[in-house]
Amino acid sequence: MPGHTYTELLSQYWPDAKPEYIETIQSLWSGYGELFRVRVKDQRFCVKYIQLTDKAVHPRGWDTDIGHQRKLLSYQVETNWYAFLANTQLSLPPIPSCVALIDFDSGRFIIMDDLENLGYSPTSETNDRGKIESTIEWLAIFHAAFMVDTQVSPVPDKNQLLLAPASNQLWPEGLWRRGTYWHLSTRPDEFASMPDSELKQAAADIDMSLSSARFQTLVHGDAKLANFCYHKTQESRVAAVDFQYTGVGIGVQDLAYFLGSVMDSEQLFQSAPELLDYYLSRLSASLQNKFSAAEIRDLNQEYRQLFPVAWADFDRFLAGWAAEHPKLNAFSAAQCDKALKIVYEIKG
Repeated sequence: MPGHTYTELLSQYWPDAKPEYIETIQSLWSGYGELFRVRVKDQRFCVKYIQLTDKAVHPRGWDTDIGHQRKLLSYQVETNWYAFLANTQLSLPPIPSCVALIDFDSGRFIIMDDLENLGYSPTSETNDRGKIESTIEWLAIFHAAFMVDTQVSPVPDKNQLLLAPASNQLWPEGLWRRGTYWHLSTRPDEFASMPDSELKQAAADIDMSLSSARFQTLVHGDAKLANFCYHKTQESRVAAVDFQYTGVGIGVQDLAYFLGSVMDSEQLFQSAPELLDYYLSRLSASLQNKFSAAEIRDLNQEYRQLFPVAWADFDRFLAGWAAEHPKLNAFSAAQCDKALKIVYEIKG
């Protein structure tokens, strides 16, 4: 869509101003739109244009009807998330504020604050331990805000795709009942393409181990390095974007996925155990006024046990989606071996 068309559509939200198209920041995955920047008077905003009509072409060939519907649903989830943000009183880690949601015939605009104006910028890669720990702290604070002990607050029916109204006072409606973009129930084509293996045979049990965990929260669902922005002068400040796959899960699902996005196998063998410790310490600190000491102890024990299971769950997706992927490395294989033993113990 050309820039002048964007500004014409945006004029319905700013009828007394003239939005000025500045630049395209990036295209959305599989060609479902783009992220661009506009100026309105003396303010700049980021706008996510989502094309809701045509099926796009997937770069790895997964342009199926199932994939198309999942992608459309993911953008509705993101819309629901930003609508929720406008009214929440929760103390959340830095996230761009939603200025407006605009629907039109062929798509939707999500208008957000420009994080660059607030001193943040993305990074394509990092070996900076400070940034990695700051991102892990962001995840811990986010997970703590939505954490529930299911012995006290039961989770909604996992067989439904989206959270229903009032399913849990902490969880906004219209998000995924099971978060993450690789969840087993939303990836039947990839699962069918997965070669037969012990991991494939255990996929349902792995999923059950995660969904039946006692401590559930909302996960970001796509917590890779590219979806975090880092403050230019204050390294400890991190902001996150892209909430298409936000939904119910356990915190170490986000942690495992993030660590896999910033470290190779050798680095993971060296650093993952202590970074898991760091995550649990920050999560525990964020829950001090919410959970008892006994609950925090039980959460730590459960999440430590399920960390390899969360890793194996993502590996199950990769094995069907892109079996040659570099994330399928020696460290991930070791986590899968641990996960299978844990799952069989849980299953009894």
